[in-house]
Amino acid sequence: MYSYTGTSLRANAAYDTFLSTCATCAHTYEVMIWLGVYGGISPLSDNGYPPTPVATPTIGGVPFNLIKGTNGNVIVYSFVAKNNPVTSYSGDLVPFFRYLQANWGLNGAQYLQTLQGGTEVFTGSGAKMVTSAYSMKVN
Repeated sequence: MYSYTGTSLRANAAYDTFLSTCATCAHTYEVMIWLGVYGGISPLSDNGYPPTPVATPTIGGVPFNLIKGTNGNVIVYSFVAKNNPVTSYSGDLVPFFRYLQANWGLNGAQYLQTLQGGTEVFTGSGAKMVTSAYSMKVN
């Protein structure tokens, strides 16, 4: 659960993961789950800005636009909540990876190298994100 305040914010609230074929290799994939979009920003996109979703899956009961992009050699998949902001999300992230395996060729033999949650502020002032509940568990 989170809340966001500030003036003229251009920011997101997201989970961010990085994957690779070995624990110490360079990142191969970045998978982001954007629960909040503020100020009209958008994720990296291979098809321009504003991006056109490559798919519109519903995962964990939440409808998303899937945006595909690249950052150097890293393939970036961003699930952007269609009805944002989603200020309270409780769910397993594994279905996002399984969706990408089934529909976008994500290799299932990936190591989860990094798992983060938070915000990226692009512009604005007085940005304050308050998280009232946050937990992650890796099995």
